[in-house]
Order: sequence, then structure tokens, then C-alpha cells
Amino acid sequence: MRAETDAPFYVDGNGAWRPDDLPASLDVMAELGVALLEQPLPVAMWREMPAVRERAAFPVIADESVNSVADVPRCRDGFDGVNVKLPKLGGLSPAAAAARAAREAGLSVMLGCMPESSVGISATTQPAAWADHLDVDAALLLDDDPAEGVSIDPQGRVRFPAGSGTGARLRAEIRSLLPL
Repeated sequence: MRAETDAPFYVDGNGAWRPDDLPASLDVMAELGVALLEQPLPVAMWREMPAVRERAAFPVIADESVNSVADVPRCRDGFDGVNVKLPKLGGLSPAAAAARAAREAGLSVMLGCMPESSVGISATTQPAAWADHLDVDAALLLDDDPAEGVSIDPQGRVRFPAGSGTGARLRAEIRSLLPL
């Protein structure tokens, strides 16, 4: 992929690496210019994360390790930042609390997504000013997104629609199926 683009790469480990396998992978990712790495080790490996963070040539972001605001301070020693996901944390208010807790702990904030349509992505991007990093591409993976809203242009820039609220709107063909 690097031969085809100079776009920043975010790598999401989803907790799948083992500590012994990770050093070689970190070296390769550094050579490829990876911009950040999410959750390389399983959640239970809190003690191993500081060594990963120290060796990585790029920020290491907690993802599966953050399921509530209370998890955020624990990330301080092994991660450079936390991935704040509105659906996982329970909405905008808990996500705001998690972002504040991250800043208080000296951690960066990533706004991320889960498998969701443009409706969820549009909600997630509303507090984009909180974020150092945005990962809001899940709707691009859908074969048939039922809505339109926040989008990503061909250059990888997040584009906000005009209009009120989150800007998400059901597509016309979906609206026609709904009873009035």
C-alpha cells in the first residue's frame, strides 16, 4: 500500500499481537511511516504496554482498553492516547467525560467508530474539535448505507454536510419505505 500512497496509515491491532512478535512489526511499521497504532496487545496485558509504547516510533492508542470513563486514567502508563467511541461509551456525555479525563491524564484523544452507518459517523464527528485523530471510515465499508451525512472525500478529508443537527439524513429511497 505504501507504494501507492503517501497517506497516513493507522494500524489497528485489535489486541491480536503477542509481546514477542511485536518488536519486529513495530520496526516494519516505522519503516512504512505508520502514523499510529491502536491496541496492539490484549486488554489484559497492561503491564506489557509501557515497553510497547517506549519502543514504538509513533503514538500507541488504547481502544479495547477503554469501555468507560473509569478506564481512561489507567491508560496513562501504556498508551499515548485513547480512542473515544460514542456508541461504546454510551453517547455524547460519557464521551465528553472520557475526552476530558484523557486530557487530564496527558493523553491524546482519537474519535473512533464501530461498524455503523453514516448516522452514527455523523454523530461521532460532531465533537471533532476534541480530537487529535479521527477514525470515522466505518460507513465506507457498508455495501448499502441507509443514510447520507459526514463523508470522506477522495483525498481523505472529512466533509460535513450543510444543515442542522448532525447532518445525517436517510436516503430518499429509504425514506419512501417509511410510513408517514
